[in-house]
Amino acid sequence: SFYSNGASKSYYKLSFDNGVTWSLNPLDFPTSVPYKTKELTIISTGLNSLLAVYEQSADELGGIYSRISSDYGLNWSDPV
Repeated sequence: SFYSNGASKSYYKLSFDNGVTWSLNPLDFPTSVPYKTKELTIISTGLNSLLAVYEQSADELGGIYSRISSDYGLNWSDPV
């Protein structure tokens, strides 16, 4: 799950029981300064793997990127 506060950061929460309960505190999704992360979507791709797809922009420049986590979203790969 995720939400963005409209600034340059996005946040997400984790569930280890198919969405019955969620982590208490939101986690910061990794960003690259001066880019803003928008439209963050995180989906499960396996037992402990997550795929994040998002738009990253700075002024007029930007693009669609993805990151992969193999530890339930605690750490993320570099953007591709």
